[in-house]
Amino acid sequence: MWANIETSSSTNKSRQGFTIVELLIVIVVIGILAAITIVAYNGIQQRARISSVTSALAQSAKKLALYQVDNGSYPATGSLALAGVTDSQSVSYQYTGSASTFCLTATNGNVSYLSTAVSSPAPGGCPGHGQGGVAAITNLVADPNAEAGASAWAVGSWGTGGAGNKTVGSASGAYSGTSSFRMSWTSAATGGEPYTIVPVTSAAPGQAYTCSGYVKASFSANVQARIVFRDSATTWLTGGASGTAATATTDWSRRTVTATAPSTTVTALCIFAIRTDVQPPVGGTYDIDAVMATAGAVIPVYADGSSPNWTWNGTPNNSTSTGPPQ
Repeated sequence: MWANIETSSSTNKSRQGFTIVELLIVIVVIGILAAITIVAYNGIQQRARISSVTSALAQSAKKLALYQVDNGSYPATGSLALAGVTDSQSVSYQYTGSASTFCLTATNGNVSYLSTAVSSPAPGGCPGHGQGGVAAITNLVADPNAEAGASAWAVGSWGTGGAGNKTVGSASGAYSGTSSFRMSWTSAATGGEPYTIVPVTSAAPGQAYTCSGYVKASFSANVQARIVFRDSATTWLTGGASGTAATATTDWSRRTVTATAPSTTVTALCIFAIRTDVQPPVGGTYDIDAVMATAGAVIPVYADGSSPNWTWNGTPNNSTSTGPPQ
């Protein structure tokens, strides 16, 4: 009898709990169900965002149409509120308008749709607007790819020796567009650091800026990007920085530098200098193209007003340009 009781007790004990295999199966099943739930929820959330954005755009387009009927023109850029269109808790707007047309971008989270005076809401954003929750950026260099002659660009040299002559529209090709900015030497340089100065259209005190540009040379040259700041009296201020020098080749390569402007800054300059390691020979050429200056420390892919979804803020190839990061 006692043996039977002991055996029964052992059997009951052996049946308690789950095995490791059973627990693993339960965990896997829970994981699958959770993944299905998350995917389904994200899909519902995304459709809700699309619905809210397209609905908001349709209503806004009607308000803009009514404004045009009442006033004979659409609101100018920056005056969207005149038509009664303002940001809501879920949808934000970006607007570009003129007397005869407009382009309106509406964004909810990572969803952006655009609408114009002649088109219904469609995925994407207007030229010059941010998209998908990513803000637009501005290239602060006018004529950044030397298409308009780069008249504001300058050449010089620290120390002795010639800095070469500047030429726009070199026949050697370009990184962007059809022209590049070239320095060429008709006599041998004997010292110093030849450089090209590219002005930045504006600089705010205490703001970080990043300069970048593509360079190539017909000779072995260590090229360095620098950024400097100055005040209204053209006094050079502390707070600039130099990037790492690297050898320029016959293929385009990028040089970048980031620095924070001092408190008295009114302008900034991007400088691309050939270090003194090697002096340019007679007949040597050095090309610069696709220069970009942006606020912040992030190095964006090069873009200007001719890039997809970008726009010039003034005369094409002779003004700043704005658009979403490429």
